[in-house]
Amino acid sequence: MNRRRASFNFIISAIRFFRLRFIKNIEDLKPQSSYGMYKNYFKVSIRSIRKNLTYSLLNVLGLSVGVASCLLIILHISYQFTFDDHVQNRKQVYRLAIDWGNRLSGYTPAPAVDQMLQDFPELHSGTRITSLFEVIIKTENEYIKQEGMTAVDSTFFDVFPTKFILGDPQNALNGPNDVVLTETVSKKSFW
Repeated sequence: MNRRRASFNFIISAIRFFRLRFIKNIEDLKPQSSYGMYKNYFKVSIRSIRKNLTYSLLNVLGLSVGVASCLLIILHISYQFTFDDHVQNRKQVYRLAIDWGNRLSGYTPAPAVDQMLQDFPELHSGTRITSLFEVIIKTENEYIKQEGMTAVDSTFFDVFPTKFILGDPQNALNGPNDVVLTETVSKKSFW
């Protein structure tokens, strides 16, 4: 009977011990901030890097080379897909470039377009483009220096259709002294 009585007293004492002031609230068990967790992660990673320095440097170097390579490939591919994106029929337009050894030039020799149109019957049209770095425009009473001018054939607008504000694209470049100006250059020069 003593043993039973002792077990009963133990159970009663244990039940009496569980009072609200001794039971932790669930809100107290939640972490207040994640600062301690990140601090612990940082300590563990620093210890691991110190312990395996060569292995860690190889991993970091490999990761940085991989990320840099991936970014360069993405930049190159996006450039290729957006090159001449403003041209309406860009899949049917091809550019002839001359290799000068150290650089490529977009300059087209004079007889090249005519010869290509004769040799390749599948070509519909062709044009020559030569960049002139700066041109002096003479108005009635002043001279204006304009940079970024380009000399082209009369067939330029057949290959690269352009919306005109004023004038006709079919007859815009028929004469030797004909010029097509952007709205900005015409306002700068004549208005």
